[in-house]
Amino acid sequence: MQIIESTVSRNIALDGIRGLAILLVIVSHAFVRAQPGGGVERWVYEIACSGWIGVELFFALSGYLITSILLRTRDDPGYFQTFYMRRILRIFPLYYTMVCLMALVSWWQQDLVPAREFPWHLTYLSNLRIHLHGWPHHITGPLWSLAVEEQFYLVWPAVILLLPRQRTFAWLVGIFVTFCVVRQGVVMMRQPVAVSVYTVMHQDGLLLGAALAAWHRLPSSRSAKRAWPWVAVAGCGVWIVAEAMRRHSFRWKNWNGLDVLNYTMLAVLFVAVIDLAVRNGRNTRVARAFQLRPLSVFGKYSYAMYMVHELINYACLRRGLHPGTVWATIPYAAMLTGASLLAAMVSWRLLEEPCLRVKERWFRYENAAGRGELAR
Repeated sequence: MQIIESTVSRNIALDGIRGLAILLVIVSHAFVRAQPGGGVERWVYEIACSGWIGVELFFALSGYLITSILLRTRDDPGYFQTFYMRRILRIFPLYYTMVCLMALVSWWQQDLVPAREFPWHLTYLSNLRIHLHGWPHHITGPLWSLAVEEQFYLVWPAVILLLPRQRTFAWLVGIFVTFCVVRQGVVMMRQPVAVSVYTVMHQDGLLLGAALAAWHRLPSSRSAKRAWPWVAVAGCGVWIVAEAMRRHSFRWKNWNGLDVLNYTMLAVLFVAVIDLAVRNGRNTRVARAFQLRPLSVFGKYSYAMYMVHELINYACLRRGLHPGTVWATIPYAAMLTGASLLAAMVSWRLLEEPCLRVKERWFRYENAAGRGELAR
């Protein structure tokens, strides 16, 4: 789940991409407990549950935005301090508030989540806990992806600083190819859950997004043909739909053999969409589509929506408010989205916005070019 700041100019299209990602995730979690019938109802259910790919979209956007910041500020004084303090002030207050709230709900509901699980969440090791003990209760489910991103943040500034200035893009492409080869070998030897939640195994979107950020800084990218992202969208789209049809389901989250390439195809698809939204200006059709007001609003509040929506979903399930049928789940998903948005707005006003003001006052980037078109 990506949250990055903007202080100079704000690319609203990136907020729209983030808004699409959070909508996909919330809809998938609303539908996952529905009871589908056959025919059209089954396909509506499968398509809705495929919203898990929103997390992969967040990863691609994270890699792009974080690397954009680091590339633009790596010559600034206080490079590490500024980056990490801004990350801490943006991420930690809401994260730890929500983990404490989850612990209170768990205690109130007679150890819904075992107390021994929370040290993993408090130390951003939720993904490793899944590997050792299996998937947790769904109220803490979103924390694994935040753990992946936080572990990525821990090492990525040093990686970017060490890469050769003139060959950063080539090195990032090489790192991505090496990752794909090594990951494929590991997948062939291990069980799926043993690798799917490891940060070092879930780098497709993060690394490709990083490579896109480096490519956008090359003079050649401005004159490059604009056809490649459309080719990538079409090709990867056909691949993904074909996989869904082959399995009679859009929920193909497998890590067996060559199936792991599906994650790479998703990453290529999403990076191509990001390129279409930002590289060719804000007046393209794709950029205008992502600048639609509803999407940008959801994008602005996406971090808190991601953190709170499963708690709201759980409260509804406890009170028997989930309708059960696929068709009745459609208005339920809309209600869950709206309730998550309202809670996120409260969080923004009471917690996130004050922390942003502290961040901008005490930990501003020295180089104005280091801010540019970044989004929260």
